[in-house]
Amino acid sequence: GDVPPVEYYNKHHHWPLRTIPAALAMHGAHHINVTQCSFLRLGSSGVSVDEGSQSIRITSCEFRDISGSAVCLGNISQPNLPLVEQDRLLTVANNSFESLAVEYHGASGVYFGYVSELMLSQNDIRNTSNSAIVIGGGFQQINSMRNNKIIANRIAFACTHLVDCGSIYTISAENNSEIAYNYIENQQKLYGSIYHDWRSSGFYVHHNVIVNGPMWLY
Repeated sequence: GDVPPVEYYNKHHHWPLRTIPAALAMHGAHHINVTQCSFLRLGSSGVSVDEGSQSIRITSCEFRDISGSAVCLGNISQPNLPLVEQDRLLTVANNSFESLAVEYHGASGVYFGYVSELMLSQNDIRNTSNSAIVIGGGFQQINSMRNNKIIANRIAFACTHLVDCGSIYTISAENNSEIAYNYIENQQKLYGSIYHDWRSSGFYVHHNVIVNGPMWLY
């Protein structure tokens, strides 16, 4: 990606973290619908969204054989931004995801950084080398994340290569968030199929079904 100017470092006292570049990258985008698209055999990631993008919908798409993450939504450097600069009101629904992070094993199948008002629902996610779903921008307990929902997804064969990951993996506080009605099967390596790491809080976790994993919760 593009390199920020020196003025950014002087203002923020750090270089922003970057994710793997994506075939479709949206920066500061508003009211975008990505629907009925196919992202196949990519050497990077599929779709990325950051820099205050809001009201973005990714629906009824196919993602298959992706070297990085299928979707990567939200900045991962700035935990506390004013509302107008946050990545929020994001929907990822009714998509098919298969064979993800096939080369960059450190990437998750679908990744969400410092996001708010996310709805991730009714997706089929299969065969990810790392976690299937990661939500949480980083290790900042005080942040702007809230109202994130992971609802009614089917996840199979996550964590095929790496250890210390989970089918659904969370980081830090995300007030009024929910993980519910997901069906998770055949996670390959440790740890929990639902894995709340690093001061995760604010989640209501209920009515999930977990089958054939090394441990259901960690």
